[in-house]
Amino acid sequence: MVNKASVDSLEREALLRWRWTIDRRKINADDPPDSDKDVGTAFSRGLERRIKPRVRTPFPATVRGVNTDGEAFESKTRLNSLSAGGLHLNLEQRVTKGSELFVIIWLAPYPNAEVATPRVAVRGRVVRLEEMPCGAYGVAMTITLYKFL
Repeated sequence: MVNKASVDSLEREALLRWRWTIDRRKINADDPPDSDKDVGTAFSRGLERRIKPRVRTPFPATVRGVNTDGEAFESKTRLNSLSAGGLHLNLEQRVTKGSELFVIIWLAPYPNAEVATPRVAVRGRVVRLEEMPCGAYGVAMTITLYKFL
């Protein structure tokens, strides 16, 4: 027969083990043990939030879309980064957040019409727009549809 004191002792030990497991995942050792900050809050503290890795090769690209004046444009540029879920590039045209862009990416350092260079056609939505000192705009977009050409 098990007495109540030994059951309480076992429950307390199990609770301490569980809390130690949770506390090990805390970001900051200064956080109180009952804090609800866990590993997920690291992402909101300026650390890398992306799940998919980024390729930072400046692939040449052609961008088509509509600027803030309602005029259609086509512009040649280079990507700053590319991942499976999004991309970042510079544009001289100002576009609005949420607008749709069409991008053709040459998967080579320099486009060459004489050699069959792999390309990707990407349709995406602008999620961030940054004004740059040179008068251009940094555009971050999520990829909604893509096709290898």
